[in-house]
Amino acid sequence: MLTCSEMKLIITISDHVALRKVLTRCNKKGTGKKNVSFPVHDFRLRCLFDYENRSDSDEKFGRLVSFQNELCHATFDMKADCSTMIRLSFRHREYLWRSFGLTPDDVLELVLEVNSLIAEFEQMYDVKR
Repeated sequence: MLTCSEMKLIITISDHVALRKVLTRCNKKGTGKKNVSFPVHDFRLRCLFDYENRSDSDEKFGRLVSFQNELCHATFDMKADCSTMIRLSFRHREYLWRSFGLTPDDVLELVLEVNSLIAEFEQMYDVKR
């Protein structure tokens, strides 16, 4: 059974891997273009850059989905999330290695790569966090 902090580590790392993927895709798509529109379809980018939540087509379950997104995803406060990932990756290094073949160095590399992609995205899409 996973501990709360192990689950938080998995959630945060997973969301940042997904964020890296969407940032990479958006950065490639916007390369060499001017006045690129913000990709509002991705909730991780909306959270990261404090964009309004999109209205849910199914209003009946909209509050439930919003609650789940807040509960089961990273905060997208990059300073807090990076600190959490790094700290927990050292605390649970045996678990990370045994379960996923990951090391704290892999987590540090992810943090640096995502931060670099965010800087590129901010320039390309003319947004700031």
